[in-house]
Amino acid sequence: MSPTMRSTLRPADPCDAPDIVNLRDRIARWMVDRGIRQWSPGEYPIATAADEAARGEWFVARDEAGCLAATVRLIWSDPRFWGDADAPAGYVHGLMVATASTVRGRDVLDFAAERTLERGLDRLRLDVVGHNDVLVRFYADYGFTEVGRARLPHPFPDYEIALMEKPLSP
Repeated sequence: MSPTMRSTLRPADPCDAPDIVNLRDRIARWMVDRGIRQWSPGEYPIATAADEAARGEWFVARDEAGCLAATVRLIWSDPRFWGDADAPAGYVHGLMVATASTVRGRDVLDFAAERTLERGLDRLRLDVVGHNDVLVRFYADYGFTEVGRARLPHPFPDYEIALMEKPLSP
């Protein structure tokens, strides 16, 4: 990870929640406009993001103008999405990068991997909508392998997700 990225991503505060949700809604609208079935605008409440930020789960990077450039949610257990396969790991959710940002998705994944290793864990996990071939390929190119499939939990749409994992080494 670049030194710039290390210093740019910081723990989110509940006051970052409206910007996190706004970025998610912009990305969701972009997906809907292109026929990508993954996120829907308005489905992620600000109160949920604020609660998660208060628990230290969100990290944000802002550009020079103070606009949200990138964000990621990193948690250490995820039985809701992984079910019986849940195990101690860094679980990546909500990885988003603004289109005009100089931050790249790989930078955010590097950050998540570094934080996971710092916690003494040796694998990074995530889920991705199984029919989004572009994202599945992006994560595979980064070193993730598919380890299973599941259905998205309620209240999300009834999509199949690919459960992906990447081993980490210090």
